[in-house]
Order: sequence, then structure tokens, then C-alpha cells
Amino acid sequence: MKSDIHARLGVAVSETSLCAIYLLSSSGEVLSWNRGGRNMKGWDRPEITGLHFSVFYDDSERTRGVPEENLAAARDCGQYSAEGWRLRRDGSVFRAFVEIEFLHPAEGEQAAFIKIVRDVSRQYEERMALSIAQRVIIRREAELSDAS
Repeated sequence: MKSDIHARLGVAVSETSLCAIYLLSSSGEVLSWNRGGRNMKGWDRPEITGLHFSVFYDDSERTRGVPEENLAAARDCGQYSAEGWRLRRDGSVFRAFVEIEFLHPAEGEQAAFIKIVRDVSRQYEERMALSIAQRVIIRREAELSDAS
């Protein structure tokens, strides 16, 4: 009874989350994902299921093997997190904070990964604006001290 409640609660949390939460096979194919994944990335569950998660990376990252490196890091360390640009189905990009956790298989089961993606585009833009403002202030201070 208690595990049934926990399972239903887990599904409810996953489906109502604004984050993209999805399960990847040991080789990186999308096995399932939540509504947040559909809303953030633009694929319906039947369309994305079975595709390799590298579809979210740009061509240069795929050529360099970045998706596979991220899975290898999660497998080796138990988890991996990073921030970077990711692709939506329509080709637009967004800044993402990504966490990948390696799910150690029980005997007779396949290894898998759970991946959580948050859209941090707004925070990234704010950090960049603050960085630009800081550089302008430093330059102005230097100009003022030179003028003195």
C-alpha cells in the first residue's frame, strides 16, 4: 500500500514539474519523459521515445561526443551536472542546467539514467547583463581615475 502511494506521488510530481524529467537507456535513448519535457523541448512522448538524447545537442557537440561524455561522467561518478545551450524540436535554443544521475541496475536489470533539465535562460541573461554592467563600471572608474 505504502509503495503504491509513493509510486503515484512520484508520477504526480514528475508530471506537474516545470522541469524536463526523463529516463534514458544505458546507451542514451529516451525511454519516457514528463509533461515538462514536452513543454520545454517540443516533442510529444511518442515522438521522442526511442530517439537518442543527443538530438538536444548541436552538431558540433555531437561531433565532439559531448552527449556520450556526459553519460560516461554520470556512469563513472554516479551523477553529472552542467549548464549549456540545448535545442528544442523547432531548432530554437535555450540555456539549460542539466543533471544526469546513473541508476545502478539491480541484478537482471539494465542500467539507466534519469535526466532533469531546467530552463535557466532568464538567469543566464541576467548574469550576462550584470557582467556587462560590471565591465562598464570598471572601465568608467578607470577613465575617471585617468582624468584626475
